[in-house]
Amino acid sequence: MDRAPAYKRPKSSRRSTRPRAITAALFDGFLAGEIAGVCCCSVQTAYHWKSGIRVPSARALKLWKLHRDGQVLTKEFRGFCVRGGELIDPQGQSLTRANIESYQFFLSLSRDYARRLGPAEYDRWWELFQHGSKVA
Repeated sequence: MDRAPAYKRPKSSRRSTRPRAITAALFDGFLAGEIAGVCCCSVQTAYHWKSGIRVPSARALKLWKLHRDGQVLTKEFRGFCVRGGELIDPQGQSLTRANIESYQFFLSLSRDYARRLGPAEYDRWWELFQHGSKVA
């Protein structure tokens, strides 16, 4: 007995560009070189993602979204890590959000106090501020 040929869905001549347009919009405003550096791919691949020619993998998209939203530490913070809501510096000191937010307040408070003590103390404070924690 002869079988009827299997039904094949006709190929559509119109393909949806919506997913590619959405992913291409994620990279809008960034250079292909920056995208390539973050996602560990070639500049050509990053350009294809940016222009919508190719769709990036789910891993690359997740990594890019983290970078774009500022949730990845940059080269300036090499040696730092984030654990349990604290920023830990290379020496092992942990900073909470409250520590970081109060830093500016204490800095302005110490500057005002140094101004009240006179120009010599203010100059000393300024030297300490510029050169870090070296105590004169």
